[in-house]
Amino acid sequence: MLLWPISSCTVRSPRPPSLSGWRLSSHGVREWKYDRVKWSRDLKAKLARERILSFDKKRIREAIYRPFTKMNLYCADGVVDITGPTDEFFPEAKRQAENKAIWIKVGSEVPMFALVVNLVPNLLTQGGSQCFPLYTYSEKDSERRDNITSKALAHFQTFYNDSEVTRTDVFNCVYALLHCPAYRSRYNENLKRELPRIPFIGVIGDADGDAPASFFPLATCEAMRGGAKPIHNPRASANLFRAFVDAGKKLADLHVNYESAKGFPVKRQENREVKLDWCVEAMKLVKHKGMLLYNDFLTLSGIPFEAYDYRLGNRSALEWVIDQYRVTRDENGNIVKDPNRRDDEQYIVRLVGRVIRVSIETMKIVNSLPVFETAQTADDE
Repeated sequence: MLLWPISSCTVRSPRPPSLSGWRLSSHGVREWKYDRVKWSRDLKAKLARERILSFDKKRIREAIYRPFTKMNLYCADGVVDITGPTDEFFPEAKRQAENKAIWIKVGSEVPMFALVVNLVPNLLTQGGSQCFPLYTYSEKDSERRDNITSKALAHFQTFYNDSEVTRTDVFNCVYALLHCPAYRSRYNENLKRELPRIPFIGVIGDADGDAPASFFPLATCEAMRGGAKPIHNPRASANLFRAFVDAGKKLADLHVNYESAKGFPVKRQENREVKLDWCVEAMKLVKHKGMLLYNDFLTLSGIPFEAYDYRLGNRSALEWVIDQYRVTRDENGNIVKDPNRRDDEQYIVRLVGRVIRVSIETMKIVNSLPVFETAQTADDE
């Protein structure tokens, strides 16, 4: 993604003799400062070819740049180097209310994480990321289409012997499974090199609903369709599936609506010798003291240690906020990223409390997931 303030105009400028250090003092009635743009290789190539870029206000939308970090995105071919299937997932703002996607980061550099979003997500560094939406939309008329195939849905309905299983159920179950400690431990090595493989979750044989859960491969379902007796208890397994569906729905709602979560009551310590100030430059977390140095005016304390347990990759959710909500400048000092909101000065301090709450509630849900067998008795896929 390429994000910067966009001016409302269309310009065709003469081909510059050199893109490096090029300036244009005046063009018509508008002054252009090309050092205020972060030039990518592709954008430089487009300028050299004298490609015309026309501004369209409708292409501005909110996006998820990093976990629990929103930015405005000018989502248009020519400005964004690689737009990807953005318009297939979120073709317009109103679709955000009906569609969700599981945003997944895998790789050996950082532990896998998954986050449900209802905005366009960033590709991310260190190998990129993948996005799996509940729905996709046709390019021509934005007609909604199910992204979970009929075949996949049929597998779940067969395994759990339940024709009422829906695609939304499958989506929510998968999201809970991706947070499940037993799953992440069992498939730890796979998740370092490939996208998650999703097994069925169930109860072995004739065990009752209180028996530990196990993972089952796709072959279990295929054998059932061939007339073989299931090696799991479909009824008890269906109850287990429903527990994951409920947990996944709670997690998805919590993560998508993080900005409306009730803030955790951290203690605010104000420095009376400094003028009241809600703006951040660079927050600093003192983990072992449960303290956040917000700025010279404000310190937040009483952060519970369990808030650090909800991690996305190599950082906790709170640490993602601290890392992203800071003022940064490019090496020449021309491009400044300032997350402070002049129209809502306390947004960041409220966000901190809300993300702490979301982190604590997330771990409560994760820790309440059903217990799995320590040693797997069913083959995994």
